[in-house]
Amino acid sequence: MQDSPLVGDADQQDALLAPGHEDHDHSNCDHDHDDDHEHTEEEMEEERKELITSFQSLKDDLDVMIRALKPTDIVRDIRRVEPRLFQRYFRGYRPNKIGRGKMVTVLKPAIMEDGNIAVMQLLSLMWNRRSDNLYRHMRDLVKTINEDVEDIEKIEDEKAKEFVSNLTERGYERAQIHICVRVNGVRFSEEFIRANLSPTQA
Repeated sequence: MQDSPLVGDADQQDALLAPGHEDHDHSNCDHDHDDDHEHTEEEMEEERKELITSFQSLKDDLDVMIRALKPTDIVRDIRRVEPRLFQRYFRGYRPNKIGRGKMVTVLKPAIMEDGNIAVMQLLSLMWNRRSDNLYRHMRDLVKTINEDVEDIEKIEDEKAKEFVSNLTERGYERAQIHICVRVNGVRFSEEFIRANLSPTQA
């Protein structure tokens, strides 16, 4: 898991689909930006690597993530951010005729095998929008440690356990919490995630 905090508001991730921003990794940068700071190539490359690791660590929960999203919405935005993928798999299909199974068949290899950053960014955005309540609840829990979540280097396992229990009591399922933690870089230890949230623990 990448060591980067959950930050910002889900609705601030709109920049992902803004013209000229399709190639940037906003999955973990949806907070207010410092206008004086520009990411270096090294920083951007590190963010890309972290994003790939996070998505590939979802394993079977990636299926859950993809199936939770509307195929028509995915096709609409895939056409904008990854036109080659759209042309290869979706051109000529009516969006309302494309099912969730087809989405998993197309998008999972694009992530797990090809490491397609644009697809990961898009799914991160769509997931956080769809799961806005979970996103905000997690953010609020993280803020109990430090209002400036970017300063948080690590969330201790006992505190992570407390957060997961809180979210579970609110009705969120293991897979939902796991996805939220992975795609937003919540600073739980990898050992805690594997022991408590990974699909093998379901």
